[in-house]
Amino acid sequence: MTSLPWGDVCNVTITGSPNAMVLGGGDTTADGTPVTASVAKLFPNPNNGEQLTVSLSAIEAGVETVVVDIFDLSGARVRSEVLPVNDGMIYQQMAVNELASGLYMVNITAGGQRYTERLVVTR
Repeated sequence: MTSLPWGDVCNVTITGSPNAMVLGGGDTTADGTPVTASVAKLFPNPNNGEQLTVSLSAIEAGVETVVVDIFDLSGARVRSEVLPVNDGMIYQQMAVNELASGLYMVNITAGGQRYTERLVVTR
């Protein structure tokens, strides 16, 4: 028990998404090129329902566009956008002002890779 105004101290462990792991130890593809992990990010999250920034790094060579689909919890697609790839990555804003407050699933498809992130909209 403590007399601190904010309460007792507790330990919290935060682990990253498996997609955010950086592969090391000399991992290579079939043609011998080094493997680098792609990292997908959505921010700000929770979002105020105005602009959502989508970031994806280390997109495989030859992929020129990425598809971002936003689904509500009933599985209905409520927004879809095709974003251009620049130098093997995307970093672009999307307008999400038509989304109501709630929880959404965002699927990002880049070539043969798919990433799924949760998005919270609070107005």
